[in-house]
Amino acid sequence: MALGVDYSAWSVQDGEMRRRLDYADSKTKQHVATIHFTCKIERGTTATTLSYRFAPFAVVDGLDLGLSLVPMGADRPMPVGVDVKSVDGGKAALMSPRTPQGIQRQLLSLHTGQHLKFAVFQGQEQLVDMPFFNDDEFSIIYRQEVEKAGGGSKPEEKKKGWFGRW
Repeated sequence: MALGVDYSAWSVQDGEMRRRLDYADSKTKQHVATIHFTCKIERGTTATTLSYRFAPFAVVDGLDLGLSLVPMGADRPMPVGVDVKSVDGGKAALMSPRTPQGIQRQLLSLHTGQHLKFAVFQGQEQLVDMPFFNDDEFSIIYRQEVEKAGGGSKPEEKKKGWFGRW
């Protein structure tokens, strides 16, 4: 089945970036799925959390799943372990990378500005394979939010070496 995706503009508030992606069958135009993507940057620490609310997708809380977000042309998926919670009365799943390394791996993909492949795995079995709209706008907004949160680059302090004393 070929999928079409309709995506919202970025919603940005208090260090939280949100985008909604709605998927429909290209031929029948029937709704297939929705992903609500959230990237939150904590003030002061600039620690980043990512979450994906995917519906319809019934799961059991704590299910061991992997989520891959790689450029469309990537040779293979790179799933990272995610914490999984059933939401919306069991009709959707909320998934967040478990480790800082998992978050960094997905941020690297998002910063490419390329369209991505969103995939969900249970062990070796791939349960979901969908396009994930991405562009340069993510990187621009992310950097601005990191700056606001206090994590921007600071002017380098001048070193007081031998020649700085004269």
